[in-house]
Amino acid sequence: MVEIILRDDITGYEPKAFFGFTRRQIFFGALLVALAIGTFLGLNGLHLPLQAIGYVLMVEGVVVGTVGFGKVAGQHFEKYLSIAFEEFSMPKELGIETPMVEGAMEKRLKEVRRGLAKESKQKYRREDELG
Repeated sequence: MVEIILRDDITGYEPKAFFGFTRRQIFFGALLVALAIGTFLGLNGLHLPLQAIGYVLMVEGVVVGTVGFGKVAGQHFEKYLSIAFEEFSMPKELGIETPMVEGAMEKRLKEVRRGLAKESKQKYRREDELG
């Protein structure tokens, strides 16, 4: 079977649409600007201090920027979250091995093997006697 090996720089290629940004980054950048303008106008209408509005805008920027521009473990943020969610939602298998259980299992296995060996010896003896 023929195996084709692709380098990481080829498989990880994303086309750059505008000024070196991908379409995804352009979309989330525009979303960030629109959200920041809306938040500023909304909170400024409530007569909040500019410093408090600035803190809210920074939190928004970090969240939207992380989702739109960041990668975690080489995956886009939503893909990483879906993988992490599957990992945490899957039931965990708990395997407990104790020396007593292992010893008992090995002992039983030896007994079974001895029993089979005795049975096969008896079978061959009968065949020899008959034959």
